[in-house]
Amino acid sequence: MFKINIKIKNKHFFLYIFPMISIILFLSACGQTNSIQNEVIHKPKDYDISMYFSDVTIGQFKELFEAYKQYSGKVIKIINTGKNEKISDYMESSSPPDVFSIVNFDELEEQKNSGNILDFINITDASAKDVTQNIPEKLKIGLNEINSCGIPLSVESCGLVTNSKIISKIFGESITKNILNDLKSCSFEDFSDFVYKIDEYTKNRSSNTLYLNDKKYKILADATGSGNLVCTFSISSQAPYMNILNHAIAAEFSTGSDFREVNNLESYSNLFKIFMKSIDLITSHTITGRGTSLIDDDINSESQAIRQFVQGQSLFLVAQDSVFEKIAKLDPECANNLILLPFKMPLSASDITSINLTPKKLNSSITISCPIYLAINAKSNDLKTSQDFIAWIKNSPHAQRILTENLNFLPYDINSVNSQENILKTSTINNLNTNNYIPNICTAAPISWQNIITTKLQEFLKKSSWNDETYDEFAGFCVTSWGN
Repeated sequence: MFKINIKIKNKHFFLYIFPMISIILFLSACGQTNSIQNEVIHKPKDYDISMYFSDVTIGQFKELFEAYKQYSGKVIKIINTGKNEKISDYMESSSPPDVFSIVNFDELEEQKNSGNILDFINITDASAKDVTQNIPEKLKIGLNEINSCGIPLSVESCGLVTNSKIISKIFGESITKNILNDLKSCSFEDFSDFVYKIDEYTKNRSSNTLYLNDKKYKILADATGSGNLVCTFSISSQAPYMNILNHAIAAEFSTGSDFREVNNLESYSNLFKIFMKSIDLITSHTITGRGTSLIDDDINSESQAIRQFVQGQSLFLVAQDSVFEKIAKLDPECANNLILLPFKMPLSASDITSINLTPKKLNSSITISCPIYLAINAKSNDLKTSQDFIAWIKNSPHAQRILTENLNFLPYDINSVNSQENILKTSTINNLNTNNYIPNICTAAPISWQNIITTKLQEFLKKSSWNDETYDEFAGFCVTSWGN
């Protein structure tokens, strides 16, 4: 056995050697860390393109992406969003999505300003170009110089829902079809008279006469089967007031881009007065009437408003076409007799500057919205696959089936809707195909402004009495709050 005996004569040796060893170990560790990081950075992707969808989970789109993989051999990775996360959180990452959803103009403007929006005029894939060029003009989304940059994945409508069976009880079955057709196309003035005559009927059940489009109709005295009717409208505390306002805004703005780009709304204040007159008619003929009860979620929730309507207590329900499923659960027979009618606005020809729009055309049209668009990242590393995907999602029957059956989407170019499954969606598509609709221009307004004026409207809805001063005050608030 050998014994090594090293004697350190300099007592300060360890004061020098330990720091040197520490530095060597630190540099060695840094080298290993950089090696690991480089390995992660250069690790091959396990997907071809990535996709961001707002407010969805991977499971909802799994079948769609599997179908695309079978078709193309390409793998799509969906970016799973967390709570309160925004698309900008991902666009600024090291691996931004190649395809992403747009659900409002705030998102569109932010991504356009960041150079992340591919203008569809720059589409190179022939199939994708064909898809983008066939989007109905009124459903396109764009901003400033960009006319179109999103594929509408689904459409929805909003209006006055009524039960044709109740109409037939009040006026007689033989003229139900005629009166419904006239309610669709009549003026605000005729509709207002109709509302007041129905209101009288709910109070005394007496016979009365009214006119729609110069046609005479008679309300039957004490009509059998209408005994539950106590008011004209059901409108919940969370009613889609912006959809109703859209009918007034559409008189002067043809596209969302036009509306968003306007600097000052002062010259458009009359549109907000027109809106208030329409809201006045609706909210003053409800079960609760105007007041705190009307905007109280506990007293007048959406489910309570729907139940009122289903039980025949009201003639009209202010709602979107998605209300069908909720009504069907309560009363399938009622659901199968639903009719969707347009909102009415007290507009004259001088109030309208939008091209190809007249008071009669506007009051005969429903609002159709696109709640979700699909856009392509202009900075995508695989624009070819991104364009191929949006072409496939619109052209593939398999993809369309998944969108409609699994995700409950309603594509704007769907061939037909089973009216037995959703009669209101059928009405939406029929109105779209016959061009009896206006786009939802109001969605282009900044979300902050939409929230501000909706909150202000709630304050007015607490007041039972409205007059011209009420209309003027709300209109003035809408104008001054724009851009703030």
